[in-house]
Amino acid sequence: MSFGAEAHASATADSNRIQQLIADLGSPKFSTREEATRQLIALGEPAAMYLGEAVNAPDPEVRLRARQILAKIGFRGVPEVDPALQREVDALLEPVTRSDHPNLQALTTLGVRSVPALIVVCNRENNRQSVYAMIALTRLGGPRAFPALARLFQVKHIAPHLRGYVAEIKDPRMIFHLIKTWQELGADASPELRSQVALMAGVKMEDDPAKWMAWFREKYGDKL
Repeated sequence: MSFGAEAHASATADSNRIQQLIADLGSPKFSTREEATRQLIALGEPAAMYLGEAVNAPDPEVRLRARQILAKIGFRGVPEVDPALQREVDALLEPVTRSDHPNLQALTTLGVRSVPALIVVCNRENNRQSVYAMIALTRLGGPRAFPALARLFQVKHIAPHLRGYVAEIKDPRMIFHLIKTWQELGADASPELRSQVALMAGVKMEDDPAKWMAWFREKYGDKL
C-alpha cells in the first residue's frame, strides 16, 4: 500500500471511529454513553466537526452530550496544521486587500478544516493577512471557530478589528465561548474581551465572569 493510500485509510478509520462514538452517545447503556463521552473529549478538536453536526441529531441524548463535549473541548487540542493546507490558506490570503475579496469566500468553502491554519495566520505578527484570516474565521463560525475567535481578543493586533465582525455572529454559543475564555483567563482577560461580552449580551452586569456565565445559562442554557 502506498503512503497516500495508507494516509487515506487512516483518515477513514479515524472518521469511522468518531462517528461510532457519536452514535454510542445515544446507547441505551449508560456505561457506553459515558465511555463514548470520555473518548470524544480526549480526541478533542478532530471530533469537533462531527460533534457540530451531532448537536442537531434527532436523539435528544446525543444532542445534549454533543453540546457538553464541545463546551469541554473549547480551544484546547487544536491539531497540528497540515503543511499543504497551510500553504493553500496562505496562498488564498496573499492577494486579499478587502473584506469582499472572492478569496475569503473560497476560504469559507474549505470549511472547518481550515480553522487551525487560519488561527496560525491570525497569531502571526501584525500584518494584513492576519486581519483577513480573522474575518474568514467569523464567517466560518460554528463550535470549532468560536473558541478561537474568543481567544483572539487577547491578540493585540487583532482585537481592535474583531469587535464588529464577532458582533455579527448571532449564535448564542459565541457569547458562551467569550465568557468561558474570560473565566479561564481570569484577571488576564483583555478589556476588549470583557466589553465584547457586554456588547453581545445587551445587558449591564458586574465585571465577574462567574455572574455572566450564570446569566448565560439561565437565558441560553438550552442552546448548549
